Amino acid sequence: MRLAPRPPRTEPLPSILAGVGETLRFAVGSRRVAVVFFTLILVGTFSFNFDVLLPLLARLTLDRGPQTFGLIAAVFGAGALTGSLILATIGKTRLLLVLGGALGFGGLQLVLAQQTTLPAVCAVLYLTGICYILWGSSSLATLQLAAPEHLRGRAASLYFFGFMGGAPLGGLIAGSLTAHGGTRLAFSIAGTTAILVATAGAVVLLTGRRATAPAPQSTREVEA
Repeated sequence: MRLAPRPPRTEPLPSILAGVGETLRFAVGSRRVAVVFFTLILVGTFSFNFDVLLPLLARLTLDRGPQTFGLIAAVFGAGALTGSLILATIGKTRLLLVLGGALGFGGLQLVLAQQTTLPAVCAVLYLTGICYILWGSSSLATLQLAAPEHLRGRAASLYFFGFMGGAPLGGLIAGSLTAHGGTRLAFSIAGTTAILVATAGAVVLLTGRRATAPAPQSTREVEA
């Protein structure tokens, strides 16, 4: 990257609390950014707990050992790599990719919850990895492109806060659900949550567009 030289900074740096406040105002000040941010928090907390669930899927559902866990984790990673190549081919950031990726991520977890054979689990996990990257990477790009230049680094921090901040709570929930109903229950709850969050985000965006759309002119105004 070759960037034009910038003049030296003259104004003082904001304090930590002031910087956090400015970043949070950016997160909720735009409908698009708010939808992406809260989708990240909710899906990241309640639906992306594969570090907890994949070992349990291999051991409890498939009744296999470490080799199977390594295989299904690698298959998920292969899907994520494919998703990255798809994004590189598209070359544009769209909210449709964020919400569509989250919706597919949730729907595929509902399908995964019903699988009890290794080939079926691998096939679904590969597709899940694609949707995961479409949702996660598009979210990061959307936040950074929407941020003003002085907030671009903090927009990336906002992404990691939303994506990883709820991971400890989400892992605890996923483990508890698995203890009560197996991986089927855990994946079902995770998938349902992602679908509901993506649907709510789409509704918020569509409602905002209708609210800001110009009102149609009356017949008299057109004739005048």
